Amino acid sequence: MYEIGTKYFTTNELSVAIVQAWVADLRINNTVGYNGCPRIIATRNGNDRIDQENDTFVITLSVENASSSLHLSFADAANHATRSREQLAPDTQLLIMVRETLQKLELECTLNEKRS
Repeated sequence: MYEIGTKYFTTNELSVAIVQAWVADLRINNTVGYNGCPRIIATRNGNDRIDQENDTFVITLSVENASSSLHLSFADAANHATRSREQLAPDTQLLIMVRETLQKLELECTLNEKRS
């Protein structure tokens, strides 16, 4: 569990926020360039000691042997995770970041299909 000010969050809650943005994108764009739901893994980049100013979170979306990642600051990760816990819709920043990450994932899936 991570804490920033009065907010706390987990990487699982951050992953749920990404899933919510993925589902919103799926509804808006109504296209998917791969089969299934991407696997989502959120990890903190930093040392053993948490540094809210310098630590970042990397969220990797993967399908089979294709993957794409997005990066969030500690504060942004906390904001998105707590919005999700409070059952608020993903904000525009997250929607855009997830859409860009999905586009890269779709491209990599397409390239992998052509290689096989």
